[in-house]
Amino acid sequence: MGEPREVGKTPSLRRLDDPMDPAFEGLLDVYVESIPLRERKSPEAVRGLCSRQDYRLMVMEAGRRVMGFSVLFIPPGRPFFLLEYMAVASTERNRGLGSRLFQQSLAEAKDTPGRSWALLEVDAARGGSADFIACKRRHRFYRRMGCLRVEGLSYLLPLPGEGDPPPMDLLVHGPGPPTGEPRHLARAELEKWLAVVYSEVYGCSPEDPRLRLMTSRLGDEVFLC
Repeated sequence: MGEPREVGKTPSLRRLDDPMDPAFEGLLDVYVESIPLRERKSPEAVRGLCSRQDYRLMVMEAGRRVMGFSVLFIPPGRPFFLLEYMAVASTERNRGLGSRLFQQSLAEAKDTPGRSWALLEVDAARGGSADFIACKRRHRFYRRMGCLRVEGLSYLLPLPGEGDPPPMDLLVHGPGPPTGEPRHLARAELEKWLAVVYSEVYGCSPEDPRLRLMTSRLGDEVFLC
């Protein structure tokens, strides 16, 4: 049985910058429970993010219980950030906490003028896959939050591990409310952002051939829909 919910306490979000903070173990519990093995970094690697100036680890708590978390890569001087991970504990889902966690995480990352774009690496919903329903649900959630998909781009997750990484989509959350109509982003700008993610999040070369493979068929203006 899971731990009982904290009753009568409003969840709050705070930054976790000390790997010895007791909440870090709660974050790892939700991380391991919620993130597929092939998409996880090691606990040591996640712990090391606490000391990086370009990362923020956020925990949602009620009392001493960690109910959810987000991991934000926020490169200085760039107009974008990467919502690298976000999850709510299985015992706390379907209560609106995911929406609150997403919105507050975006507000945390967008607190610097000029930083207005969020990138999200999300498992693609492919017919016939074992997790098709879960992927569709996840995409619906992010669409409700105002995210759009980069059309024509099959995102290649460069995280090392055994076997091929799962097929991914790249979602974006831009400045202002979505209009319901397709929006556009300059391919050259997107390519710069992806090179930063590959090099600074995953330790790959900014000239990694997978970057060219992902974007070579895109037009000069990329549809977001």
